[in-house]
Amino acid sequence: MSVLHTLNQSPTGDTLPSCLRCLAPGDKLLLLEDAVYAACEPYAATLRASGIDCYVLVADASARGIHERLCNTITAVDYAGFVELAARCESVQSWY
Repeated sequence: MSVLHTLNQSPTGDTLPSCLRCLAPGDKLLLLEDAVYAACEPYAATLRASGIDCYVLVADASARGIHERLCNTITAVDYAGFVELAARCESVQSWY
């Protein structure tokens, strides 16, 4: 059973490590709001090491002025891509 995990907290807090510990093979992680900073170095290295499919909401990255700094191993999606991810997964877990 695949789960789409959505994370909206900055990577400087405890939420990202807690989320990563709960990810299972086949799960996906979507970075939203302040979590989009995790799609930039040095945090992106942690995401790559996790081996999980990771996505970032491009509207939130653009709103924070970091679109150009996003790691190319993290897939940028728009709102339609967000909906597609949620539809492909069997459930959604939000991390706040």
